[in-house]
Amino acid sequence: MKKKIYYILLVFVLFLGVGALYIYKKKSYAERREYYPVQDNSKKDSVLKIGIIGDSWVGRTDLDKKMEKFFSEKGIEAGFIALSHPGGTSKEIYEDMFKEKNEEFSSKFVIESKPDYCIVIAGVNDVARHIGKKNYADHIILIINTLLHYKIKPIVVEVPNFGVEDVQKYKNVFSRCTNAVSEAIDGGEVNDNNVSAYRETLNEELKKNDLLDKIILFDSDKINKDYKNNKILFSDPLHLNERGYEVFIKALSEDIIEEIKRENKQN
Repeated sequence: MKKKIYYILLVFVLFLGVGALYIYKKKSYAERREYYPVQDNSKKDSVLKIGIIGDSWVGRTDLDKKMEKFFSEKGIEAGFIALSHPGGTSKEIYEDMFKEKNEEFSSKFVIESKPDYCIVIAGVNDVARHIGKKNYADHIILIINTLLHYKIKPIVVEVPNFGVEDVQKYKNVFSRCTNAVSEAIDGGEVNDNNVSAYRETLNEELKKNDLLDKIILFDSDKINKDYKNNKILFSDPLHLNERGYEVFIKALSEDIIEEIKRENKQN
């Protein structure tokens, strides 16, 4: 009997230890990277160039080609260049910007192409894994500052509404437990409201860092105001379907085009 109790306690302690290590690792911060030299592209052609970096929301459809088509239909010639990191968090998407071009998920070539704008789509995986609001916001700030350093205007897509609660149904017991602990550490609980909390924290950090007027911040409520009443736009709790992408591409493209027209008037 004593042996049984001992083994149960041992398994419990090991579970706690592995869980604590897992939470520590997923909440860890990226090391701030040194900027690398990029060839001056000041004498570039007149064609608008837009980069896209982000998670699987970039790669599950031909987002670059579809946006290019939308721009063309609106009479705007634009070239798009994209890199998708499926499952990537904001931390990983920041690190991708500094990977060598032969490394998996390197988005360095996007930066080196010196686009006029760069769309940043990140946060779904941060929320789904419950990385932490501040962790997410700080890594988005690092991405923004990197783009601004290279004179590329960031277009940041807010964390979109998705099925935070529904995602949990697909996770194992260990993941559900560690997610609950992570969210408790972050001052909340696992539910669809996590998205709003992440957005609010990002907005606060953008204001603190005086970045709001240096970026385009896309309001993701233009895709859907909530997940539960808009499941028709999703293929699963995390990802849009083709209908969802049509809504997303139209709303995002129209915002960018409006901003371009506004900037052209000022210049």
